Amino acid sequence: MLLFGKFQIELPPKKENVENGGTPVFQISSSGLKDVEAMPKKQRIGWEWRSFWPENCSSIPVHLAPFPISSLNDFENITFQDTYISIKRSLLNLKIRKEKLVYKLVIEKYDHLLAFSHKKKFPFPLGWEELYSLFPRLLYYKGVILSPHDLVLCLQESHYQACLIPLQKNICRCEMTEDLRLELSQIMVYDQLWYSVCIEGLNILQVRECANLMIPQKGEVRGYAEFLNKHEHN
Repeated sequence: MLLFGKFQIELPPKKENVENGGTPVFQISSSGLKDVEAMPKKQRIGWEWRSFWPENCSSIPVHLAPFPISSLNDFENITFQDTYISIKRSLLNLKIRKEKLVYKLVIEKYDHLLAFSHKKKFPFPLGWEELYSLFPRLLYYKGVILSPHDLVLCLQESHYQACLIPLQKNICRCEMTEDLRLELSQIMVYDQLWYSVCIEGLNILQVRECANLMIPQKGEVRGYAEFLNKHEHN
C-alpha cells in the first residue's frame, strides 16, 4: 500500500492471523509514561524523531505492526502553507502559520531525537519583549514587530543570520496511541520535493523504539530547523 507514491505502508497483522500462529505485534515500552501524563500539559516535554528523503529516493517502508491501524482511513489528511524563519546554527523551530508566529523551543538533542517545550503562538504585531528570551540581542531593538518580514529585518539588524523559507506540506497524520503520533509528509521547499517521517511522543523510549522498528531505512535524520539550515546556509 503506497502513500504519496513513496511510503510503503505495512499494516498490522489481523488478530485472527496472530492467534493462528502468525507473527505477533511487538510491544513498546511504557516506562515512566504515567509520571509524564500526570504533569500539567504546559510542563510536559515532547520528543520528536524525524527523517527526510529526497524525491529520487526508493520507496520508504513504514511498518505499522505495533498499532491498531486497519487502513489508510485511520490517517488524517492536512495541507499547510508555512513560512519558516531559518536562523544559521540554530535548532529553534520557528514558523509562520495562519498569520501567527509559532515556535517550539528545543531543550535537548539526544541520540537523533529532539526534546521540545510546549508550543507557543503569537499573533502579529508583537512586542520585542515576547521574543527576548529567544533572541537576547533584540534588547537593542525595543520596538513593535509588525510582520514576518519585519521580524527577519529586526533579527538581521541584531546580527542574526535569518531568512524566510516558504514550505508547503501535504501531511497524513495518525494518532497511534493517546501519546504517540505518526506523521508522513510530502514537502515542497527550495523548488524541490522531499518526503519526511516524524514520530512524536511524551516518552523518549517509545519514540526511539518506534523509529527503530517502524522505519528500517533511515534518510537524513534531523529536525526541521537543522534540515533547512543544511540546505539553505551551505
